[in-house]
Amino acid sequence: MDSLDPPRYYLAIECKSISGKKIYFSQHFHFDKNNVHQIDAISEFIRKTGRRGGFLAVEFRFGAGGRAKEAYLMPWDTVLGYYGNVPGISLDDFRLCCALDRSGEEYDLPGLDTNQYPLSPPTDGEV
Repeated sequence: MDSLDPPRYYLAIECKSISGKKIYFSQHFHFDKNNVHQIDAISEFIRKTGRRGGFLAVEFRFGAGGRAKEAYLMPWDTVLGYYGNVPGISLDDFRLCCALDRSGEEYDLPGLDTNQYPLSPPTDGEV
């Protein structure tokens, strides 16, 4: 996804929608035909394209029990801290990050505190 305000918000956002309370690196991310894990491929994409940051957006669906869906944004650097160290990231860990507000069938980003989730500094051509 590309920002409507480049280069200020030139970000990469990977979106997932899962049933359950944990997103697993082995189950919810794939390996490509060259056996490169999706996390590694996205990290390389962020680096090669000069994105100022990245996020993982996850919608947690809880089934037909009447419980409302929840969605969160986690900074990509935080995702990388989990990757390779644990099998997955829990809903409780996502709750420590930026919540997305649900409006009907859509989600709104109420505002991204870039002090909490710092982006790389702008280059000379961006100021």
